Amino acid sequence: MRKIKSPAPAEATPAAAPLTEGADGRDTTDLSALRAAVRAAPEDPAAWHALGRALAAAGRWREAETPLAEAVEAAPGDALYRSDLGLALYRQRRYDEAAPHLDRALANDPRLEDPRSCLGIKAVTQLALCHAQSGRHARAAETLAPALPLAIEILAHLGRFHLSAGDHLAARRILVPAAALAPLAEDIVHGAGLALLLLGEWEEAEAHLERATHLAPPCVEAWYDRGLNLTRTRRVDLRPAARAHFEKALAMNPRHAWAEHGLACLAARDGDADEAFRRLARARAAGLSDRAAFEEEPDLAPLRSEPRWKSIEAVR
Repeated sequence: MRKIKSPAPAEATPAAAPLTEGADGRDTTDLSALRAAVRAAPEDPAAWHALGRALAAAGRWREAETPLAEAVEAAPGDALYRSDLGLALYRQRRYDEAAPHLDRALANDPRLEDPRSCLGIKAVTQLALCHAQSGRHARAAETLAPALPLAIEILAHLGRFHLSAGDHLAARRILVPAAALAPLAEDIVHGAGLALLLLGEWEEAEAHLERATHLAPPCVEAWYDRGLNLTRTRRVDLRPAARAHFEKALAMNPRHAWAEHGLACLAARDGDADEAFRRLARARAAGLSDRAAFEEEPDLAPLRSEPRWKSIEAVR
């Protein structure tokens, strides 16, 4: 049936990346050169920070702490230096020592309103983990609150990107957990259902798509996708529900060409050629011009031998 496309994600805003742990713990930086830079300019926080990041990237968190602390002492207002020192302390399980530095890293943008706040998202996540590890679970949840909308938005864009690229499994891994975090976000719940539909997980897809059809704003595509999902099961007992979902999509958009096409396929399966041709003519009139939807759709195979098929082809 329908070839489904999703909107491309919005362009990300470039930002300085916060420190993350090296993948294999190996030292890939010339530490001797970095140490020489520190000796040459011991008052330069950037030199201390570069050394600390190199050690941390190699997984040497305890050694990284000293140069990162020197960077913070020399430039106490730098959020990146604070965040990296907090992470180094966190990785040593010194949660109560890490938390004040992460708090300070967030001080200039506590609500993460700056679109370049990937540093802030990392810092707020680490701070929440510090609180959680120290048994302050309510404080951890409160800390995460401002990061959640941004995190959900990022996941939504990434999930749509994978859908548009045809990587349905990657889209599922992102959008299904995102839908659990944002159960009232219609576009995310719908996207999760669509990813599941495309992977053939029809029962879970129906659960997500059913939720999406009852969220605001009303989404005609969620109703169509519910019909498509049930149609793809090829179960006779689900055809009435699939037909009802396509009809609902048409009630919301009387020129929904793909819903007409879906109803034509169901009619052809039921052996109702007259209804199938009527629906196909309406799909054509509504602008459906996808050649494969007519020439390659297996449900329409019984109709292609009829003289009336030429009238459908002639509309192209």
